[in-house]
Amino acid sequence: MYTDHYLKFASEDELKTVYALPTEDSEGVTYPYCSIDVVGRIVSIPAEIDEDDNIITEAVYCDGWHVNVRCLGDLPDELTPFEIEAPNTPARVWAQ
Repeated sequence: MYTDHYLKFASEDELKTVYALPTEDSEGVTYPYCSIDVVGRIVSIPAEIDEDDNIITEAVYCDGWHVNVRCLGDLPDELTPFEIEAPNTPARVWAQ
């Protein structure tokens, strides 16, 4: 049975301390039986833009760098310090 988890990091750099895709130069840090969806910054109030595409007011963002994780089994211990309560209206969810 899969379980969904919502994580919040202070920044993208903090996320990289516990998760990184493999590259030619690095094995990366990944977790078996877990799919990770990096959401990033979440807009709480969209920017206001006029008809000429000029920004009237800048977008406002929620605090943190957000990641959704779907695991077969428990959330890995390395990720549990970053878990937050599931939001009532997630910015992004897994397809059913």
